[in-house]
Amino acid sequence: MLLLCLLLFPIISAQEEGYSFVSKEIRTPLDHFSFSKNNTFLLRYMVNDTFYKPNGPIFFYTGGNENLEVFAQDSGFIFEIAPQFDALIVFAEHRYYGDSLPFGLFSPPEYMGYLSSIQVLADFADLITFLQKNLRHVWR
Repeated sequence: MLLLCLLLFPIISAQEEGYSFVSKEIRTPLDHFSFSKNNTFLLRYMVNDTFYKPNGPIFFYTGGNENLEVFAQDSGFIFEIAPQFDALIVFAEHRYYGDSLPFGLFSPPEYMGYLSSIQVLADFADLITFLQKNLRHVWR
């Protein structure tokens, strides 16, 4: 079964195909669910607008437990289908990974509570909202 999937969907590295990315950052709250939004950090994301046309969708790819470039380089499928949809491709980095480190390389244990799936989803919701509002100016 796995072999069949590999034959039907060849994995193409985005880097091998020569796709480029513009790296950006957005300031986002450390804690989306407290009254104080004063504590923030920079969340990194990367954009490719090669196939984007006005009113096209955003193909939003979320990073995991690696540096963002690793995910972007191994996502050939997104680049294969983006031209059919006139899509903007956005890769968002997961907080506490890559360059999106709220407390630097080593986070004190008392701050690990901010590394939760609900906080990460709120980061991504903020980023998508920002992109939708500022689509023409985000990556240029």
